Amino acid sequence: MKNKLVNPKSIVLVSIFICFHLISNVTSSLSLDELSLDENNEITYLKDKPLALQSTKTCGNRIIEPDEQCDCGRPDCGSCCDGKTCMLNSTACCGSGPCCNPKTCFPYARIDNVVCKKAVDECDLPEYCDGLSEFCPEDRYKPNGIPCNKSQFNARCYAGRCANHAIQCGKLWGPNIIQSHESCYQAKLMGKTTFPCKLEGPMNKTEQQCTIDDTTCGLLYCNAPANTKLVYEQPFAGSKKHNIINGTHQCLALEGSLSSLNPGMVPDGSPCGTTISGMCVGVKCVLVDTVLKKIKACPKNCSGHGICNNAGACHCDPLYTSSDCSVEISKNMSKPMNGSTASLIFKPTSKQIAECRDKLRIFTTSASSQPVNLSTFTLAIIIGFLLSVLVSVAVLWNLYHRYGSSNTEDNRPGTAPKPPATPATPATPATPAIPPN
Repeated sequence: MKNKLVNPKSIVLVSIFICFHLISNVTSSLSLDELSLDENNEITYLKDKPLALQSTKTCGNRIIEPDEQCDCGRPDCGSCCDGKTCMLNSTACCGSGPCCNPKTCFPYARIDNVVCKKAVDECDLPEYCDGLSEFCPEDRYKPNGIPCNKSQFNARCYAGRCANHAIQCGKLWGPNIIQSHESCYQAKLMGKTTFPCKLEGPMNKTEQQCTIDDTTCGLLYCNAPANTKLVYEQPFAGSKKHNIINGTHQCLALEGSLSSLNPGMVPDGSPCGTTISGMCVGVKCVLVDTVLKKIKACPKNCSGHGICNNAGACHCDPLYTSSDCSVEISKNMSKPMNGSTASLIFKPTSKQIAECRDKLRIFTTSASSQPVNLSTFTLAIIIGFLLSVLVSVAVLWNLYHRYGSSNTEDNRPGTAPKPPATPATPATPATPAIPPN
């Protein structure tokens, strides 16, 4: 039997496709997730900006790059930043962030109660300028598992969102659409639908049917007819699926991927469980107590003037501050010498300007160093993968030319195979001469 060689050209094409797919996935996720937008949908900063990869600067692109101190995106940036050079004015500490006071050119302090990011959900928390940066602090939200929506339909917070079956049905199909009858989910348990709870195995091709407790954590079924129009606000690629159970219960679903990020799936925080008191987390029903036990305790329970956020720190009410929310903010409170109050006539000294700039520079470096290293590390993995693929292709190509040339040439289409060589006929020994008489 002859050895069959894989066409090296095919290997090259497949390898290039894999590399392109990997790089596109990484870069697309970074480009979407790393941008931070303010309430006017304007880019304010790039959280995971790979500084080491940016060798040149472009003043006016709203991104503070190396050798830039500010960038408002236009030539006229006000009194804090020179929009043509992207450098701070001589008396400015900050110049372009949402927490930079445009009248004093110093960051707003916490006592100014400046909201830089509003809460977008009852499980979310507003962010206040803290005086440590011209940018908004990291997004925080209420702990996972606590009740929300006035406990209607047993909704619970998860990742800053209050969601359950009824709320999500309203977002998908309209405010008057509610969750389908439980028989829609029982049909999934009995295997009467083609959409499983999850996929497992190599390449996620093995369908796993729902367990008893997981039935209401998979595909979301809503009580609506098949011609109901999708009103979901964000773009989504999916298809409608409609069944009628027992002739009466309508089961309208939106099929797509089996990811919890799919709007057609039951959202995290929704109630679930027949044998347990659970909540959906990642298309799986888990005990509510298990989620609540992960909540970190805050000092003095935030003194009754705040709430523990998802990081285990006190998120104080607007009129309180400090690590345990015990300090009340009032007009009689002494103002920090950083010009944080807009009505305050502030003339900073050169020492105050230098100290403020150093503080912001140190804060920016510590906040961005980890993402920068992560982005560089990710790039190193991609480059290493590409090099390994190129080396493998080179080795296969060399083997092809060394051992496969003759086989390939012999088996070309339209070429008759060579007949086996005929063994040589042995020579007839010479007859000895007869001597004369």
